[in-house]
Amino acid sequence: MSTLKTVFDKLTKEDKVELKSEKIELANIKDFKAKNKTFEKSIQNFTTDIVDIVNARVAARKKYTNLANDFSVLDKEYQGLRKAVMDLGVNMPEKIESTYKIALRLMESSNKDYKELVK
Repeated sequence: MSTLKTVFDKLTKEDKVELKSEKIELANIKDFKAKNKTFEKSIQNFTTDIVDIVNARVAARKKYTNLANDFSVLDKEYQGLRKAVMDLGVNMPEKIESTYKIALRLMESSNKDYKELVK
């Protein structure tokens, strides 16, 4: 009887150990799922930011194209005016000259910014 009791005690102890390991495995699975959920939120946030950045770049490219076109029109107008003023033998109005120089500097700065954007 004593041997039978010993065998049952050992089986019971092994079952308890087995249950403990199953509890640990379940806890590990639960921890993993929680960490995976956190990871999925991080991926979603990152992806949203990437999409926003891509959309902003696309919009900036369109705005730059419009800016470059507008400057081209302004430059042609200025060059035509400059030629007409020179043909007349008078000086370019200072306000026009300074406004054009400011526009030219702004366009040069925008070109540098655009080159940074498209790297």
